[in-house]
Amino acid sequence: MVLQIVFVFAPFMNSLFDSTPIGAVEWGLVLVFAVGVFVLAEAAKAMARALRLP
Repeated sequence: MVLQIVFVFAPFMNSLFDSTPIGAVEWGLVLVFAVGVFVLAEAAKAMARALRLP
């Protein structure tokens, strides 16, 4: 995670890889999708536990 942050925000990395820092809107989208994936994975696990026969 730290390396990703350095890649995105360190000015020398921006010029090296021709990248730009992401803004608040993009961070919001990342958060929404990450939470969505987490919720779907947890729901799938809960369904698998519920369908398991004793």
